[in-house]
Amino acid sequence: MILCSLKDNIFPITEEVCLKQTLNRSSLAVKMVSSKFFRTLSLPLNLASVIFIELLAFIAGLVKVLVMGLLEVLGQDVISPLSAVLFRIVCEPVIRFLHSLSVGIRAVLQLFQALITAFVEHIALIIQAFRLVEINRFDLPQQPVDI
Repeated sequence: MILCSLKDNIFPITEEVCLKQTLNRSSLAVKMVSSKFFRTLSLPLNLASVIFIELLAFIAGLVKVLVMGLLEVLGQDVISPLSAVLFRIVCEPVIRFLHSLSVGIRAVLQLFQALITAFVEHIALIIQAFRLVEINRFDLPQQPVDI
């Protein structure tokens, strides 16, 4: 008994034609059912993926706030006191030493400056005296010299 039916029976119905038709219809039915199934399944999966992505964004925001707070606390309560202690232990003695050294060098150089200034003033007086003599010698009217 052949349960296959064609609308326009131009060809004689054989078992092979009937199997092909049944195969085509069954594959079409499977495609339609699987399409409806996966469309129905895609809605909850899309919703779950959106919720998961939003949850990850929320957790990332929380982690960001926590890390920034931790860095701020570390900066205020750990790094600032450590840098102050480091400055007092290392930098302050070096700065005091350099300041004392520069004050000592300035005092010695001021003494040398006073000595050099006094010496140069004496030399300037001597040079001015020679110039006065020279100027006075040439400024005098020439008197005839008898030989």
